[in-house]
Amino acid sequence: MACGAGLALGALHEIGADESRDCGALSGLGLAFVAAATRSRLGHLLWVCDPMVRREAGLPHAPGLWQFGLDPARIILVLARRPEEALWAMEEGARCPALAAVVGEFHGFVRALDLTASRRLSLRAQESGVPVFLLRHGAAAEPGAALTRWRAAPAASGPVTLVPGGNETGMGRHPFIGLPRWRAALDRNREGSSARLTLEWSHAASRLAAPAASDALVSATAAGPDPAAAGGELVAFPGRRTG
Repeated sequence: MACGAGLALGALHEIGADESRDCGALSGLGLAFVAAATRSRLGHLLWVCDPMVRREAGLPHAPGLWQFGLDPARIILVLARRPEEALWAMEEGARCPALAAVVGEFHGFVRALDLTASRRLSLRAQESGVPVFLLRHGAAAEPGAALTRWRAAPAASGPVTLVPGGNETGMGRHPFIGLPRWRAALDRNREGSSARLTLEWSHAASRLAAPAASDALVSATAAGPDPAAAGGELVAFPGRRTG
């Protein structure tokens, strides 16, 4: 069910970058969304890559996944030989409510990834309640059925907060690396307005936030994830509160 104040589980969300050189920003923002979505969900994460992504952007890296709180042992990695096979795997995964989430990565213009294919993914996500994330490297925005569509670009890290044994990144070997940040443009939002945000991920807190607005984008309590998150809400936009 979609929530008017933010991203929803059981829906298709697209995150893209215009240029291949921004693959790091796209992957980072995508991982932050996926980590927040699966924090309150059981099951494995289906991760599907088309052939061009493997050549241009590489594959998910286990130590990097751990930094976002994602256990590599939970991930089912599918290396498709053709984009059509990748889309088939995504759609089959989106039909399975036992999965925590489905992620599909594509590079450049993909003829098979048309409006019809996008609608099928969106429909499967709605039926099963499984969040589906479509990551598009080096591709211009095209018509699609995603509930939200984001564009990702790198941003300078914020100030370093030193704590005993390292900093908030959890990497004691590099105490002067700030928290990762991205410029995120919400170009399409069928549940509300668009936005331009600078988003920051805290590895230690496993939380995504908009530092400029000082609003948490993933709500949580001292005892764990906010029960509202398990009911469908993933991300609240800056300046907006949900009940």
